[in-house]
Amino acid sequence: RDVAGDNLTVLQSITFGQLPTGEYQFDDPPFFPLDGLGFGNEGNVHNFHFTSEVRYWFEYEGDEQLDFTGDDAVWVFVNKKLAVDLGGVHGAMSGGITLDAQAAATFGLELGKIYEIVVFQAERHTTESNY
Repeated sequence: RDVAGDNLTVLQSITFGQLPTGEYQFDDPPFFPLDGLGFGNEGNVHNFHFTSEVRYWFEYEGDEQLDFTGDDAVWVFVNKKLAVDLGGVHGAMSGGITLDAQAAATFGLELGKIYEIVVFQAERHTTESNY
């Protein structure tokens, strides 16, 4: 929700690169997608004051491994349920989940169906930015 003078939406896309193993990854340290955009650049080299929301879909095949790293808060939702919580102001931290049979029951996943993953991130610390 945009509030004039307080915040605004900047739409961007990120590209997941395919690794030789067939997995996909987005790894961008340092991560400063709003340098020169929005608010927070005044007198600073980098804009550290932003949040992000990333949405993507996948077909559940069983035993997918999802790994995330970020500094400051990162929350990951699978099928609208919290799966990874790296909340707080901190240096780079990692967390993940394997979507095995137990996780499938927790998140209501069925083999062969399409589900959404949503990643929310809040950058607030002014020493580094990792994503």
